[in-house]
Amino acid sequence: MDITLLTGLASSLKTTYDLGVAAVGIRDANKLALTVSEMNQKLLSAQHAVFGALNESMELQKRLLESEELNKQLQAKLSERGRYSLAEVCFGNFAYVSTPNDSTPNPEPVHYVCQACFDKGQKSVLRYLHGANNSAYLLCPSCTSQIWLAQPTV
Repeated sequence: MDITLLTGLASSLKTTYDLGVAAVGIRDANKLALTVSEMNQKLLSAQHAVFGALNESMELQKRLLESEELNKQLQAKLSERGRYSLAEVCFGNFAYVSTPNDSTPNPEPVHYVCQACFDKGQKSVLRYLHGANNSAYLLCPSCTSQIWLAQPTV
């Protein structure tokens, strides 16, 4: 057997093997490129979902802050309303009267608040006025309703 023939055969086999490895490498590279492309698409979708969730989270946080502020305002109104109780000033006439609170450093004097205005959310302190013939009444400066305390004598 000729050694050159064996050398040529070995060289051909080596080239065939290298071509096979290269073909597998190319096939694997193509598969890898396809897989990388799919992974990139999924990453972009996930990133889009994260941004959407972040926007929703920011909107919910904004609504939470607004709700907390509204809650503070409503609690303050409730606390203010709790300082008053409905009382019959004279027969058939009602007004809210302040409840004295001795725990505050400067307690308010006892006063009446117009029932109609207070029920609408407006605090309007009634004014004590004298009318003709020894009559007296409470006047609401906002809605001008009157509560007669002493009926005039004829």
